[in-house]
Amino acid sequence: MSASTSETSAGWRPVQPREVMLEAATRAHPREACGVIIDGAAYEVPNVAADPLHHYAMDLRVLQDLIEEHGYPEATWHSHPRGSTEPSVNDVDCQPPGLRLLLIANGEVHDHGCPT
Repeated sequence: MSASTSETSAGWRPVQPREVMLEAATRAHPREACGVIIDGAAYEVPNVAADPLHHYAMDLRVLQDLIEEHGYPEATWHSHPRGSTEPSVNDVDCQPPGLRLLLIANGEVHDHGCPT
């Protein structure tokens, strides 16, 4: 699948991975942004966490729609607005097995591989 910049009926926009992640993190600041990588394309998923300033929780309906339309993610990503480039214990504990974990901090994307 090639990435595009058009908006789908569900409201997400697949675009180049690095750009969408950095743009989402900047737009969401000081809240955390989050999403997935599917077939090399980045998708932002709404953060529905009760405390989005310190945590993230992906909107499961949007995530399910993405999976049904594009396939299973190869990575998850979220931002750390306060600048930590390392995953928290919670980040690692909540990471689905076999998926890469990408963190956006300090204007950079940090790939932590498959921590689980």
